[in-house]
Amino acid sequence: MPANFAPGPNGAPAPCPIFIKSFLSDPTFKQCYPLSMLFDSKSFFEAQKSLVGITRTLDATCAANATFCSQYLAQLAQKLIEDDNCGADYKSGQATVVDAYNEMMAYAPVYSAGCLKDPNTGAYCYANAVTNQTNPSSAYFYFLPLNQSLPGTTVPACNDCLKQTMAIYQAATADRRQLIVNTYVAAAKQVNTVCGPGFVNESLAAEVIPSAAVLSRPSTWLAAALPLLVVTLWLV
Repeated sequence: MPANFAPGPNGAPAPCPIFIKSFLSDPTFKQCYPLSMLFDSKSFFEAQKSLVGITRTLDATCAANATFCSQYLAQLAQKLIEDDNCGADYKSGQATVVDAYNEMMAYAPVYSAGCLKDPNTGAYCYANAVTNQTNPSSAYFYFLPLNQSLPGTTVPACNDCLKQTMAIYQAATADRRQLIVNTYVAAAKQVNTVCGPGFVNESLAAEVIPSAAVLSRPSTWLAAALPLLVVTLWLV
């Protein structure tokens, strides 16, 4: 039994690693290829070292059906924290479980931002950001949906990619369950300090409260923001 997971009842094997192994091998999970859950993987780190490598990875993750995968991962996140699976570990703050839950819930905004393409070059904005040796600050923005604030030393690149990425995040804040709610306003103010007043919207979007009937469906902000995404994203 892994030492850092809660044991099962009456000395049974820890249920959490079993559940994690199960969904990682599920063809449906592999089909979604969630970018939000790749950030910590060794292979993804290696892919980011070259523009060709990261572009190939993004081609795969952006080929997923975002609407389906957003719903699937939101449901999987709820199953993850059920008592029979990883509930005890989530409640105790076990890092692997908490991170997995946050990454599943953040699928939609991370997908939308990660699959955004530079309107001037056609290249993925994310690929340009992580391979930019002169301004590594650009990569920090992609961790905002995972509840990671911008470092104080961040120097934003005041370009179309940043403006559209922040517009996606601002739209995502309509769903107050999204962790981007915690990081967006401070990041927007930091951007406007460098790029000029009004470069990005500094306010959260108007809250959209999902009814009980639609809690398991894709985040309602995704539907509300669809016109924006159609204009700014490369969608399959």
